[in-house]
Amino acid sequence: MQVAEVVSSSRLTPRRLTLRHSRRAFSFLLAGILSATPALAQSSADFFLHGAGATANPPTLFLDRTAPTDTTAKFKDSTSINFSGGNPWKEVGTWPADPALTAGTLSALSDLHVWLGLKNSDDQGTNYDLQAEVYKNSTLVSSGLTRCITGVTRNPALAKEALVAFSSFPPTDFNGTSDQLSLKILTRIGTNPDNTKCPGHNNAVGLRVYFDATTRQARFGTTFGAATSGPLTQARAGHSATLLPSGNVLLAGGGGPAGVLNTAELFDPVTLSATALPNTLTTPRTEHTATLLPQTETLLIAGQDSLGLLFSTEMFNPGAQTFRELSPNVQVLRSGHTATLLLDGRVLVTGGQNAGALSSAEGFNAQTVVIFKPAYDPEAGTFTLLPNGLLTPRWDHTATVLADGRVLITGGRNGTGVLASAELFDPATETFTALSGQLTIPRAGHTATLLPDGRVLLLGGDGGGGIALPTAEVFTPSTGTFS
Repeated sequence: MQVAEVVSSSRLTPRRLTLRHSRRAFSFLLAGILSATPALAQSSADFFLHGAGATANPPTLFLDRTAPTDTTAKFKDSTSINFSGGNPWKEVGTWPADPALTAGTLSALSDLHVWLGLKNSDDQGTNYDLQAEVYKNSTLVSSGLTRCITGVTRNPALAKEALVAFSSFPPTDFNGTSDQLSLKILTRIGTNPDNTKCPGHNNAVGLRVYFDATTRQARFGTTFGAATSGPLTQARAGHSATLLPSGNVLLAGGGGPAGVLNTAELFDPVTLSATALPNTLTTPRTEHTATLLPQTETLLIAGQDSLGLLFSTEMFNPGAQTFRELSPNVQVLRSGHTATLLLDGRVLVTGGQNAGALSSAEGFNAQTVVIFKPAYDPEAGTFTLLPNGLLTPRWDHTATVLADGRVLITGGRNGTGVLASAELFDPATETFTALSGQLTIPRAGHTATLLPDGRVLLLGGDGGGGIALPTAEVFTPSTGTFS
């Protein structure tokens, strides 16, 4: 691991510091530089059709990026179809995807692959049309039609593979939170291009679609890029991004082509444009944290500059759009830490890295109470090193406030590799407790999002060796387990 000698400064004394994964930081910096141009980074991957529950017509259908592992295929049946009455389309099923899997701009769809069979052997000789439709919420994005599919049988072992090609469409943005991509499959009696009936029966009990098995990998491909928007005012990586009450996003610091930045900008999600702030940070910093406080100001903590790690903290005022240095500093040099707003208004700072992964935790008290009236005085705030630190030193981890006020700490790195351990912080006792259940896979640099039902969704990250993970898991507070 690469090390650097740090020169003396007003903030630091000479010491040897371990740098945060230089190659990884460089790749992030390069990604940040590229993101400052209008070009989109494209990523292509398949969505697989899955079902949860019974093999026959499972009640829950969904899409994800994981290939099927079962040897027995599930199937979904349409209702009866009849050429008379205008040969109406009948739905086979609709498969939705988790919005978190579709953040970005959908720019292309590749062919849908499915396997077809008969519900009833008496329908042998019936030919079918198959239509596939991809939606963003309730809006049709693209569709495709394959006509007059022949050779469909009742024998599952002889299921007929069918392909549907999607039509072209304009790039479509998905926000990754509430925008849902879904696939709908429909069928009717087979037709010619002029919509006259092709040879075969006039009606059928229905069509069966097989999916979710190693030999029946029903799927279609998608290509996503970064959400279309105007470029940033400056290339940056390792910066902080904080959603402000105004709806704008504060981007502060980070690393650029010329070094660590002291600049900041506001991104407007409505106009998809960024505006440089005239006032700079009090100190250039990267790999820091930025926490929105209840009083709407943003607290920036530690990180590192071109000389090394920082003690310093500062506050951003959204009204004046200015940064000011705070007199209270963190008790321990750190970067790659977390800074989490607790329900009582304090900020919990955990872990991070100086010469190695840190187990220390400290709290910043940004709120005082005078005769039952809360008064905000950030300059009077203090960082207090808690007597009970993390049970496992870690950095590049996550810290998520649960519905009951406790904080879930997951994954991260230490001196030997990527972690699968997790622990809970109780603000009332200011103690950490190890969870008996571990993550299903070690993760660092992942995300952890509190869901409306109180569970926490963990997505992606680095599983070790710089290998990005395509997997997800959920933490259930009532059982203390990951699945």
